[in-house]
Amino acid sequence: DEFMRASFELRRATSLGPWGAEIALNGRVEAIRARAGEFTLGRATIDLDVQRPVGRDRLVMRTIAAGASGPRVPTQFETWFGGPVSAPGYNFHVLRGRAGVSQRVEWQHPVRGPSIPLGRYGRAPGEIVLAPFGTVVWTDGRTSSQSTAQQRGLYPSAGVAAIGLFNLLRVDVARGLRDGRWLATVDV
Repeated sequence: DEFMRASFELRRATSLGPWGAEIALNGRVEAIRARAGEFTLGRATIDLDVQRPVGRDRLVMRTIAAGASGPRVPTQFETWFGGPVSAPGYNFHVLRGRAGVSQRVEWQHPVRGPSIPLGRYGRAPGEIVLAPFGTVVWTDGRTSSQSTAQQRGLYPSAGVAAIGLFNLLRVDVARGLRDGRWLATVDV
């Protein structure tokens, strides 16, 4: 299908906010209409990242929310959650609906770790960051395809991450606590 789309996007680069928090924000509001007039809908998304240093530790919170409204919402405009960013411990894009929110809270704490030799460039710092986290996703479960209808409600998960090698390598292990499973991910 071909679409006509009008959108307004707001981006705030990471900057200092109240109480010494570092805040980044991306938001978007869209009006979408199929050229054939099959549907018209509105859609809004927001991605808010708030980080606050606490001594050597760091509190990290990330909120991702989206919603679509209209008489008929095609599958590609629904909200999709799942995977290491929005719902660790659940398969990628397994949580769907017309509206949903993902909230993650993480506490990053540096600990002693291995110092990796880098040849003529020296050594990587002998420190890694351990980051226990919890995430809760809410979805309304309303999908365009009844065969893949999702239960509405809350989908919590918990896990721990290890971050190292100049903050370039992140390994997460998480468990979905409602119909989820153990998932391990590596991010470089």
